[in-house]
Amino acid sequence: MRLRKRTPAAVGPVGRSLAAGRDDSNLLERWLLVEPAYSPLTAIKTNESAVLDVFADLVEAIDTDDFRVPAALFRFGRRLGLLGLLLEEVAASVDRLATLAPGSPRLHTFSAGISLANGWSEGHRYGEHESECIDGLTGLATLPILRLRIEQLADQSAWMGIPFEQAYCLVIIDADIDTTDAFESELTMITLAERLRARYTAGETIARHGPRVLILTSNSERTRSQLIDVLADLRSLPLPSTTRVVGWIEEMTPGMGDGARVIDFLTELTIE
Repeated sequence: MRLRKRTPAAVGPVGRSLAAGRDDSNLLERWLLVEPAYSPLTAIKTNESAVLDVFADLVEAIDTDDFRVPAALFRFGRRLGLLGLLLEEVAASVDRLATLAPGSPRLHTFSAGISLANGWSEGHRYGEHESECIDGLTGLATLPILRLRIEQLADQSAWMGIPFEQAYCLVIIDADIDTTDAFESELTMITLAERLRARYTAGETIARHGPRVLILTSNSERTRSQLIDVLADLRSLPLPSTTRVVGWIEEMTPGMGDGARVIDFLTELTIE
């Protein structure tokens, strides 16, 4: 294959496997052969050794132990996410590998799926689609990233047998900047974003849409009491006189693992 001729055999995991006389290279070749022409493995920059290395790394990992697979999937997802590929495309390639690999059950565990999605999310966020994932004004996440995180946590909750709506909720902060001029409204959102990042430091997902900031966090009494302090803090900031900061807790609805339901839910929360 032209792809393999362009990559020196002595580079990365591919070269190590060949030198050791393992069968990993044959599995990698078969994986490449079953990939359709539009797939991640054959369509975008696959002649780069750094990209091929994560493919070979995953092939090698499934033949070793369970602990290596999630890390290899994270790296695989991150590298392809950096190239701008969709999560569905990346997952489909892993599924095709699973049909060829004797260690394929390791690719279908819950931790494996989360690792692949987390790696893709990180790569996609900082890769070619950064403008779609990060709000250019505040540096907070955008709604697509919040939606992805809700779906991930909903799947995780279902696997653990915990109702998602009991485990998580959204904190909504609305700056009410409709009557504020453009410069002052932008300054307001930047200021609020900085203060909220300093307040929510336990791994919460913080996203911005228009005048609202949405914070995905635990559904607990601590979250409710914390909101009182957060609002008092935000209202003490030197914001424009036309700004009125309000906030509330938005309870999740059942069935949030459904992508369409997540979209409808977030749409209702962000109608201005």
